[in-house]
Amino acid sequence: MNKSLLIGFILLVLMGCEKDLIETQQLKGTWVESEFKSDTIVFGNMPEMLTLNRGKELRDSFLLPIYHSGPYTYQIENDSINIRWGLSSTLVNSKYYFEFDNKNDRIKIGNFFIDSLSSNKILVFYKAD
Repeated sequence: MNKSLLIGFILLVLMGCEKDLIETQQLKGTWVESEFKSDTIVFGNMPEMLTLNRGKELRDSFLLPIYHSGPYTYQIENDSINIRWGLSSTLVNSKYYFEFDNKNDRIKIGNFFIDSLSSNKILVFYKAD
């Protein structure tokens, strides 16, 4: 009986890992924000890393990436994504809503980078490649 439970538990864990691997593989590529079309998320350069590209802006006579651009670590859990900006001084991840729609090549993600919007705002991205 205990052996059957152990085998069942191992199978469930392996199936869960396979789903995460498939989802990560399907996320690979560039995703464009649907409303303003100026921000992109790139998945797949490194495991559990994404890059947010937001363009450039002039600050103090220098052309610099818009704030919050750059690398992020992430981990997807059911309907949420834990994210930490790679250039942040904190080691704490923040949790945001996340939905991956493979059929329509669309992700919905809670606002984690636009300061002028609420963090409750859901942003929609479509796959560009």
